Amino acid sequence: MLRKLFAIIVPFLLLAKPVCAQFKPLELGPSYKKWEDGPLSLSDFKGKPLAVAPMGSEFLYSIFYKAEKEKIGDSTVLILGVTAFMDREQSWIHDSVKTDLTLKFNQAIFNYLEFHERILQQKLMSIQHINEAPNLAQQELRAFRELMARYQVETNKGWKEKEVNSWLHRSYQQLDSVEKIKLPAFRISNFGMGLHYSLNHSSLGGDLNKIFSNALGFGFGFDFSFKNAVVFLNPNVGYGKLEKAYTGVYDWPDGLNYGLVQVGAGFGVTVLDNAKWRITPFAGPAFVSFSVDDKANPERYDKQYLTDNTYNLGVNIDWKLRHQLSFIPSLFGREKSDYGIRTRFIMYPVQYAGNLNGSVYNLSFAFYLNGRFIKLKT
Repeated sequence: MLRKLFAIIVPFLLLAKPVCAQFKPLELGPSYKKWEDGPLSLSDFKGKPLAVAPMGSEFLYSIFYKAEKEKIGDSTVLILGVTAFMDREQSWIHDSVKTDLTLKFNQAIFNYLEFHERILQQKLMSIQHINEAPNLAQQELRAFRELMARYQVETNKGWKEKEVNSWLHRSYQQLDSVEKIKLPAFRISNFGMGLHYSLNHSSLGGDLNKIFSNALGFGFGFDFSFKNAVVFLNPNVGYGKLEKAYTGVYDWPDGLNYGLVQVGAGFGVTVLDNAKWRITPFAGPAFVSFSVDDKANPERYDKQYLTDNTYNLGVNIDWKLRHQLSFIPSLFGREKSDYGIRTRFIMYPVQYAGNLNGSVYNLSFAFYLNGRFIKLKT
């Protein structure tokens, strides 16, 4: 039954490894200019003017959002980032209107493009579901285009100097009213969960070492945390051979294969948690069982177990390969997570009938994943 259980659970845990999309950073070439690169100049308009056009200049731009990955502090941060820029190669100014007024007219457009970029960025930070993003982006782009249509009418496509100056002044005022943010205000929830799956080596001490060889096996487990307090559930299974006959409660000849089951629950307190390491000692109740298997006669030793209800003492040492904050809402919300390699040592003292006493020392190397939810501050 135990082997069937592990055959079901272990492959499932292997599929539960963290998915961290490798978002390539957006690299803009020299043909594109972002607002933070500085004010517009005549040299930014490299395009060829249209022979016949209703306007003396054309400001070509792009605005879009995409998933981005960025290193901020000690964390990798995933966000829906908004990018807006001017296309230098496609934007143009006719030679007859290469004046300060034309630059001001286009600078106001650039300013309002940046303003709507910041507004969209803030909106995408607060969405509850990823499906909201496309509609928000379309609404913001529509609002920008409608504003620019009114701007062109009121300034007569840039020919009315007083109106152009007024719009330009207001554009800077609106930019000052909206902060350009990368991360929203947030807090990390107190409750967290985790899982791990491991390869184990169990060494035996005392009388156990005289009969049973050391065991190799595997395990899995779950973590439930509140602030820095953690409850661990650690089932493990191992396999070895009898090096000497056991004639206590049962008659087990040497050479048989044996199975070792260790199931422990532990309460711990994290004493160190930084960008690279987390150390948590723990203790709690446990169950340890030995059984044997004769392949030639599988029913002979059926239901023969050495069992003991005991306790376990241990320590987890987590080496964090990735510490990540995801502000892109998933099915479960926004998450803070870390994953990496866990070294875990557990001691189980045991005492069986027939003066078979000793301890099981379990050393494991595991792949783990821990996570907590991120709550936005309103």
